[in-house]
Amino acid sequence: NADNDNQQVYDGELITQMLKGEKPFPESSNIANNNEHTLRLKYKPGTLHMTHAEALQHCFVNTTHYAGHITDRPASLVSLSEHYKLIYRNIPKSSSSSARHAMKDFLEGEDYRLKHDDMEVKVHEQGYSMITFVREPLNRFYSSYDEAYFRMGPWMGRGSIVRDKPRV
Repeated sequence: NADNDNQQVYDGELITQMLKGEKPFPESSNIANNNEHTLRLKYKPGTLHMTHAEALQHCFVNTTHYAGHITDRPASLVSLSEHYKLIYRNIPKSSSSSARHAMKDFLEGEDYRLKHDDMEVKVHEQGYSMITFVREPLNRFYSSYDEAYFRMGPWMGRGSIVRDKPRV
């Protein structure tokens, strides 16, 4: 039945062959009975024989389901050091926690939300320097997924990692 189909864990090599068209997809009562065109194929992480980019080409995400997770924020998270006239522009999953802690511990920085126009004024008119860190996009995506799974797991509750988010 459909519940059993969703519980089966496939070998990553077999999944790779299916995605590349070398093997047929398994039959599913989900597709036959509900006229759906999706099939959930579970496999152990790290067992696909393809690059991250190749694997992502076969993924589907219903973006309307996650629309509430993306907010239109009027300001960006920054760590600001008035003493050193330094702004660290936060980009999540790009060494952001380490940089925020370094700003706080060594450069007298505090977390704020600043509008883009306010950052431009500080840099162009008040002599501030601005820094940020960037990361290869796919590695950043996978790191974000891992963190979400780790932080949202039932084992976390109200642990210190959950509480260590910026509160601005």
